[in-house]
Amino acid sequence: HLGWNFKPMGNFRTTSDIGRGGAQFSTFDYAEFARNRPKPYTPPVSEAEMWERMEKFVKSVIPVAEKAGVRMALHPDDPPVPEPLGGVAQICSTLEQFRRIFAIHPSPHHTMLFCQGCMTELLGQGVYDAIAEMARARKIAWVHFRNVRGQLPRFAEVFIDEGDIDMRRAMEIYRDNGFNGPYMMDHTPHFPSGRSDWLGKAYANGY
Repeated sequence: HLGWNFKPMGNFRTTSDIGRGGAQFSTFDYAEFARNRPKPYTPPVSEAEMWERMEKFVKSVIPVAEKAGVRMALHPDDPPVPEPLGGVAQICSTLEQFRRIFAIHPSPHHTMLFCQGCMTELLGQGVYDAIAEMARARKIAWVHFRNVRGQLPRFAEVFIDEGDIDMRRAMEIYRDNGFNGPYMMDHTPHFPSGRSDWLGKAYANGY
């Protein structure tokens, strides 16, 4: 498996929430983001241009991946706001967009890195249906197993056991719809200065 993304501007976050134990939660608040937008990418990249580039990339790379026996796994936009952020259109946010991407070159080697956190940020409780659809279609290479509280326009990446999603139910849906690949931790809360960030990672893995 080889993970990749298609987000020239990277991820966007705003002021962190503070949670249990004084942990800092990576947070996105669209209202705060709108008040303090970063300097836009120059020149701006339109949705049509992004789709043109995506089509060129997929048609060039996926056939090579097939020959090499590599499954390419596309990570969603983070946050998955289906509008331009930082001057660049986002085309890897919604399920509809992913269906369109997969249709460019249908192949078992053309899959997604199913970031459960990102999909929950957009879909909320609808993430269960998204898991089932993508697992049945054999479009999940591996899973970023992360929980969040809230959904767009505001969410926080909380501890794995205190978010809006029932993680056991989610895992059962992956299993029941044919997914048998790897799960890995994703973003975890950070602790105050002087305490290791690995505490959050260890907690997620232990869960």
